[in-house]
Amino acid sequence: MMVVERMTGLTRRQIRYWEQQGLFCSTRTQGGHRLFSREDVNLLLQIKSIRKQGVHSLDTVRRILDLRSQENRSRKPRGRAPTYTGARLGAQRALPGLRNSDAQAHFDRHDILSGRSQRST
Repeated sequence: MMVVERMTGLTRRQIRYWEQQGLFCSTRTQGGHRLFSREDVNLLLQIKSIRKQGVHSLDTVRRILDLRSQENRSRKPRGRAPTYTGARLGAQRALPGLRNSDAQAHFDRHDILSGRSQRST
């Protein structure tokens, strides 16, 4: 949590309180330690920014975050991603020690063998 405190300028108490109030939800290790994603850190920074602008009601903060989330969803392009994208992302998450270039090379070979190469040479 110390890293997130430094990244956001928030106190441990603020982070815990906002989580208790349901403004965000971090995942936890088996030992109970919080794990923060980039999205969590960005959300904490958004909450901090909203509060800094004078919005102190957590219900109002929640509504603002919901509206922003709806706007972001409506801006995303629609359409289906290639089927192997999920496998590629899953493998990269499952093998954190694997460098992106190694993972990319593995999937490039797989794409070529399966006839799904997207790169132009």
